[in-house]
Amino acid sequence: MKLDAITALQSLYHNESDQVVYLTNGEVITNQEFRCLVNSVSSFLSNIDEPLVAIHTNNTHHAAALVLGAWQVKKIPVLLPNNLPAIVNNFVKNHDALFCNDDTVEQLPDQPSIRQKPLATDDVQLAFFTSGSTGKPVLYYKNIQQLLVEVEELEHTFETKLGENCIFCSGVSHQHIYGFLFKLLWPLLTQRQVLSPCYHELIELPATNRNLCWITSPAQLKRLQAGPDNQLAISCVFSSGSPLDYDHALMCKELFDVYPFEIYGSTETGGIAFRQQTGPNRSYTAFKNVDIKTNESGLLEIKSPYLADTNWFEVQDKVELTSARTFNLLGRADRIVKIEGKRISLTEIEGYLAESELCQEAFSLQLNRPNRQIVAVAIALSETGRTFMANHGRRATITQLNQCLSHVVDPIMMPKRWRFLANIPRNAQHKIDTIEIETYFDSPTYNTDPSIVSIEESELSTSYQIFVARDLAYFHGHFPQLPILPGVVQIGWVLNLLYANHAVTEIRDLKNLKFNKPILPGTYLELVLEHKKEKHSFRFSYTNEQTSFSSGELLYTLTD
Repeated sequence: MKLDAITALQSLYHNESDQVVYLTNGEVITNQEFRCLVNSVSSFLSNIDEPLVAIHTNNTHHAAALVLGAWQVKKIPVLLPNNLPAIVNNFVKNHDALFCNDDTVEQLPDQPSIRQKPLATDDVQLAFFTSGSTGKPVLYYKNIQQLLVEVEELEHTFETKLGENCIFCSGVSHQHIYGFLFKLLWPLLTQRQVLSPCYHELIELPATNRNLCWITSPAQLKRLQAGPDNQLAISCVFSSGSPLDYDHALMCKELFDVYPFEIYGSTETGGIAFRQQTGPNRSYTAFKNVDIKTNESGLLEIKSPYLADTNWFEVQDKVELTSARTFNLLGRADRIVKIEGKRISLTEIEGYLAESELCQEAFSLQLNRPNRQIVAVAIALSETGRTFMANHGRRATITQLNQCLSHVVDPIMMPKRWRFLANIPRNAQHKIDTIEIETYFDSPTYNTDPSIVSIEESELSTSYQIFVARDLAYFHGHFPQLPILPGVVQIGWVLNLLYANHAVTEIRDLKNLKFNKPILPGTYLELVLEHKKEKHSFRFSYTNEQTSFSSGELLYTLTD
């Protein structure tokens, strides 16, 4: 049945049925309760002059109510990529309408009796932050017509794939356009139920015998493993952010008997195409209302109702057309920079490095230094590369990698800075996080701090993936024949992280300290800080897949 998205949207403001639309932390929310929340939002915002409403919530029904309530009073919702102070302070200064947590929404006074007027959709907008081609957040506006047309196309394309009476659940945030469309707007307009918070792991999902439509990402699909948490009735899987390896698509099929649909697009373009890898290297198929072609540079160009105008739009991806409606992705367009007046392709540098058996993945960038620009490289070593570095050191590893470039890159443009990471950082949309990578080049190459390559947080623990560089100052003179990381340094690193990232102002005691095995140069570690709130302590442990190196417990004093 064809979806009339505008009519469906208008009806949301008047729907007083007791049909359940959200399942949130064990509680059910009906259309009537949701409409009352929308009324509360619009009533509150009607007394505020600011045109923008900054939003960041975990619960999807809160975000949906904020967006609908803002539209009702002709405000523009701005979906923040996160609610960290840097984002809030930089992008929403002086805006009175600021909703940066779920508690703020819950505290709005009830307004169930307001009579909503029909929504005037002519000038209704929504704003997202997008990294674009630079990796730096940029505010991008979409009008409601673009969004509604896209939801209609999603329903037309995938309605029969969802499974009867399915519930939408998601491991991606509704703060970005992919999650907003697939987790928030599409099920809302079609009155399908949604599990409201994000579920980053399948094991977190509440038990249900209903079909699930899982909105996820390549990063989550790569972590799939057979186990009891996979005993779910998942009838449809969507993934977006980057192409999915066929092996991981196959794992999804083996676990849930369904291949994931991969959605290709961006904040600027909306959805462009999709594919389902029932075999290796399947082509993407353009959505029915999207026209495609390539230009003389081999870049994809599209015409789409999701764009602001009807002109051809150049996408910064090289493609190979396999038919008038299908194509293969060949990768991002070359990123050209100038070094000492000469042009160099950063993509080309990455390609040459990828040919080395030492390299798993590389990302190059231009750094501005006093009086000059230089090329820098962040690199994730392969298993062979990590073994080489452990045996021969950082300098010898760089020399080997430079040999991949020496015959094809001008000496002036050879990389001058290197950082070795466990993985190339990616953001929530699985795009390379240029901003985070740049921070690794802000500190000196040789220092006394651990090289933290990634951080994972849960409610009660934080896991730091650490590389112990061979050239740390602590190794010089500390058992010259067999350098090891001093125990006092291991404790010092834990203290620094607690003072910097947790509400800790004073350590009162150190207990249960154990040093099981020396930490050698070139070791990859996992440092876990486990918060034991009832004891006012943090338990720490340095481990990797093979070894438990050390552990202990630090008792602290809370900041007032």
